[in-house]
Amino acid sequence: MGRRLVRSMVALGLGALAIAGCDRTSRVHVEGRILLPARTDAALVVPLEGAKGAFSVDTSGRFVGTYGALHVHPDHIPLLVHVPGRRPIVLVPGRDFRIEEQDGSFHAEIDLDPARALLPRPLALACTTESCTADLPAEAKACVSTVVVLDGTKTTLVTPGTQRRDDGGTRLLAFFPLPRQRSRSLVVVSTCGDEAYVSEVATFDGP
Repeated sequence: MGRRLVRSMVALGLGALAIAGCDRTSRVHVEGRILLPARTDAALVVPLEGAKGAFSVDTSGRFVGTYGALHVHPDHIPLLVHVPGRRPIVLVPGRDFRIEEQDGSFHAEIDLDPARALLPRPLALACTTESCTADLPAEAKACVSTVVVLDGTKTTLVTPGTQRRDDGGTRLLAFFPLPRQRSRSLVVVSTCGDEAYVSEVATFDGP
């Protein structure tokens, strides 16, 4: 009886290891070019999940990076494109670019002209010196919302707070998450399937 119990425990352990082995992170190598309206080195491509940081866009508009999240297929991770002076754009996999498997790994190529891109729906911000709020309409369903804090070429992703409004919509609460020692900006993004809502970039001045 004791031996059978030990064998059963070993079998369960091996089964758990096999399941855990299947739960790996699928990473995407992406490279592309953005047609910049003016020469700048401040444009960024920001995966909304599964990246250590933003991908810098050089002055020729080219960028390269790798991203991926545990238990999340790459087809479910949109990319935010921030070009100074323009409202950010959201690129949705399958709609705006394709992810292809090659030799067991995922790759994507993007060639973007922001002037011809599908613009996201506007998301109005109301800001104080410490935070911003934005209201998603009632028809926006199954949304994933993110606050993207821009600090030069660095980014921080924060999940906003939420409040249900009387009209069925959702109020997003974007608290400024970092000490205000210098000027930083934030943008609120909500992806609802193939639909996206994006705010203007709000800048908080340093002391």
